[in-house]
Amino acid sequence: HFNVSNSYVLHKLRRVLLPWLHKPWARRTKRTEQGLHEWQPPRDDVNSPDL
Repeated sequence: HFNVSNSYVLHKLRRVLLPWLHKPWARRTKRTEQGLHEWQPPRDDVNSPDL
């Protein structure tokens, strides 16, 4: 099971084929209820690593 959407796949293909158009390369984080930061899943973050 992969936590990706069709939108993620299209954005990733665009990023691979046209990398000069992609500006924000930083990963996105979200704050948990305990106040910690954790990475967002690939479905919500195009900059997440793909395996």
